[in-house]
Amino acid sequence: MFTTGDKDSRNIISIIQAERVAGGGLPFSIDEKMYVHTIVLGMKAIEVWNLCPAIYLMVGGTVASHKWNAKDMRDLDAAFRLSFFGSGVHNSLGFAGNAINAYADTFLVPNTHLGINTSGLMYYNNNANASNVGAVMGTNDEAPVFTQLALGFDPANIGTNNTATAVPQNIVNRKGFRFMNREIAGSFYHYVNTNKTIVNNSTTVNSANKIIINAVSADSGVGNHANGTCSFAGISNGVSEEKVIRTIHLITSAQAILNRQ
Repeated sequence: MFTTGDKDSRNIISIIQAERVAGGGLPFSIDEKMYVHTIVLGMKAIEVWNLCPAIYLMVGGTVASHKWNAKDMRDLDAAFRLSFFGSGVHNSLGFAGNAINAYADTFLVPNTHLGINTSGLMYYNNNANASNVGAVMGTNDEAPVFTQLALGFDPANIGTNNTATAVPQNIVNRKGFRFMNREIAGSFYHYVNTNKTIVNNSTTVNSANKIIINAVSADSGVGNHANGTCSFAGISNGVSEEKVIRTIHLITSAQAILNRQ
C-alpha cells in the first residue's frame, strides 16, 4: 500500500485540480482520482517518474483535460503540454486518432531534451481494431542524417534512427501498452505488452523535430497518422529494462481502474 508525503500529495492534488478546472469544472470521479493517484505514486515507487520529462494521463474525457503534462502542469509549450490538431475524438477512453489528420504536438524535441542512447516512448492503445498503418507516436529527421524515434502498428513506423523491425503482436487485437526504449549505445528494444523485440543499430544524433502523438513529425511536416486511441503516453530518458517491465505492468493495471484495460 502506498503512503504519500507532502510533495506527493501536492503533485496529485495539482494534477486533479488543473485537469478538473480545464475540463469545465466538473469534479473527477473517485475512479479518476484513483487512476491519477496510482500512476503518480507507482511511477515514483519504481523510480521512473523522474526519468520522464513528459507523462500524459489522458483522463477527464475532454480536449482541455487531456492536454496536461503531469510532470509540469503549466499551460505552456515549454512545459510540453499538448496541442491537438485535426478531427480526433476525446472521450473517457482517451484521445482517438483517425488515420487522416488528427494528432497531438508534445513540443518536445529529442536532440534538445533526450540523450542519444537513453530515449524512450510509451503509448497505451485502447482501440483493439486499430488498422495496421501509421505511427502512434514519434519523430524523424531526414537531413543531414536520417534519424527516427517512432512507435506504431506498422513495422515501417517502428524504429530508432535508421532501423525498423517487425514486432510480435496480435494482428486482430492491437490493444495494450507499447514501450520502445533505447537504453545503451548500439541497441534498442520494443515491448508490445510482454512481447519483446531487440534491434541493434548505431547513431550519433537525435531528431531535431518534435515528438507527435497519433502521427509522426518529419522535416516535411506531420504524417503517417494512426487511428489508435491513446489512453496514456509518456516520453522517457534513461529507463532501465527492469523499470520498463515494471512500468508496463503499472500502466496496464491502472487502465483497469477506468475500465479501459
